Amino acid sequence: DGHLYLLNADSGAIKWSYDSNLPSLSLRGTSQPVFHGPMVVAGFANGKVVGVNVEDGSILWQERIGIPAGRSELERLVDIDGRLLVQDDLLYVVGYQGHIAAIDLRSGKMVWKQEASSYHGPLAGLGNLYLVNDADHLLAVDDRSASDVWQQIALQGRHLSEPVMFAKHIAVAD
Repeated sequence: DGHLYLLNADSGAIKWSYDSNLPSLSLRGTSQPVFHGPMVVAGFANGKVVGVNVEDGSILWQERIGIPAGRSELERLVDIDGRLLVQDDLLYVVGYQGHIAAIDLRSGKMVWKQEASSYHGPLAGLGNLYLVNDADHLLAVDDRSASDVWQQIALQGRHLSEPVMFAKHIAVAD
């Protein structure tokens, strides 16, 4: 419903909530919030990722991963549905019809971003980030600079799953 809630574990009572102003059209699904120190980080269907104070629900920072553009509701979709990846004090996030980005969790500032579109979240390993884009291409991106490392396009149109690490291999299912 476009809200983020923190519930009391004992009673189930709502301690606080955050409303992301859900757009009229979004992809099916939502990204799972992640905790990092005193904050919870969540991605929303409006293309924003937000860091919220766990104690009182106040917004610590927010960054836009995708900017709605176009004439139709479909062209303006900028949903963040994939896994949010935290490594040290960096958040890696990718949105549909948006960007893949690295955000410093301490300041909420964008470290880098590169145009990308994916239904899934990124995977980290071997000094790179890996993602399956909306065309079912498997991409490797340098995790420090956002430079393209390689891409595998032979699986295009196969409806690939989110990538996972298996031994020293990147695995996807179709």
